[in-house]
Amino acid sequence: NNAVAEFDFGVKKSDNYWEQGSAILNSKTKNMKAPRPPFVPFNRWHDKVSIVGKRSKGIYFSSEQTVKGTIFHEILGRVKFSSEAKIVFDNAILHGEIDGKGHEELLKTIKLMESNSDVARAFSEEATILNEQTILTKELMQYRPDRISILGNEVVLIDFKTGKPNRKHHKQISKYLELLKQMNYGKVEGYLIYTGLNSIVKV
Repeated sequence: NNAVAEFDFGVKKSDNYWEQGSAILNSKTKNMKAPRPPFVPFNRWHDKVSIVGKRSKGIYFSSEQTVKGTIFHEILGRVKFSSEAKIVFDNAILHGEIDGKGHEELLKTIKLMESNSDVARAFSEEATILNEQTILTKELMQYRPDRISILGNEVVLIDFKTGKPNRKHHKQISKYLELLKQMNYGKVEGYLIYTGLNSIVKV
């Protein structure tokens, strides 16, 4: 069997859209030259290219807002204490993850949290921080809050959201709080931080 496995670069559907390629198991296609996507000389590639998967009922595109939300969520997850936030955001700029406007928006979110005394404590150095830690229930269900700050016998739970308020968000946080209460902490509080709206909602 002289078949050679190769992979093409995809098919150009329009000037701004390429469909994912696939493996070619045919020796006759060994010398095929597949078209290559255009080179984008821009370090902030998230604004230019979105990687999406094909599904049985069509092609789904990730929106700019979704991409931005994912990036902001990841960067905020690196911040343990408010005192180190600017350094984290500066590094994000250096690595091309955000631009100056994104930097300002993230700093605005930190200032918002500092203006709320209860939330500010959760970002103080007196707190023990657990970012993206999985809670495993006896039913083997897994839950992963964005941030848990432990202050002695008190716990402040924070979840970042970049979209609009939704009932599901409250239900999600309420479940997290229920699980934390089962761990016998004296006081448990939960907050939703809407970065795009610059608002804090206590659950």
